Parts: sequence; structure tokens; C-alpha cells
Amino acid sequence: MLRSGDPREVSDYGIMVEAVFADDGEHFDAFMPPIPIKIWDFSFVLASFAGFSWYYALERIVTEPRLQSYFVTVDGSLKIGATSLRDAWHIQMFGDELEAIGKLPRLACDGDAKV
Repeated sequence: MLRSGDPREVSDYGIMVEAVFADDGEHFDAFMPPIPIKIWDFSFVLASFAGFSWYYALERIVTEPRLQSYFVTVDGSLKIGATSLRDAWHIQMFGDELEAIGKLPRLACDGDAKV
């Protein structure tokens, strides 16, 4: 779209956002690097920052009704989904990877180091 000079339609820029909450209701704020993922048969880049998981569509998927209502609209509004930390597979996967290489941060609670 940049090379052709044709910005096309808002629907060609699929961006979805999801808030993540811990079991205690606290908003989970994590920074995770972008990863490529598939949702159904569509390609996305997923990144987490500012307390949200951001899904950037890499192809035009406006015809998919299950996803269409989650994209930024022409007037700039955006429907934000919500999920529990327990169901946020990408955050769990990232934690597993950090733990496997010995880089999972440990939190000190009452003098005891706990994961």
C-alpha cells in the first residue's frame, strides 16, 4: 500500500486489542516482543505492551465476520476485548520460554524468593 501510494480502506489495517486481567482483577501489564501467529487461517503479529495484547493483521480480513467487529472503524473507535491471564496463551508461552532459559523474573515476597 505504501509503495503503490494507495492507502486503501480502514478495513485493510486490521488491529485488534485485548486487555488481560489477573485472577485478582488487576490489569496485567507486560511487555512482550512481537510474534507471528495464526487466528483461523489469517496471519497476525501479536505484541503485548501498555497492559494490552495488540493483534496486527498482515492481510485483509474484513470479510471474516467473527473478527470484523474488533477492528478499528472509520470513525476511529475500537472495540477492546478482555481475557484472563489464565487464558492468555501467548503470555503463558512467553513465561515458559523465559523459565526454560533461566530468565524468568523472581519476585521477593516477605523475604522469600518466589516465582
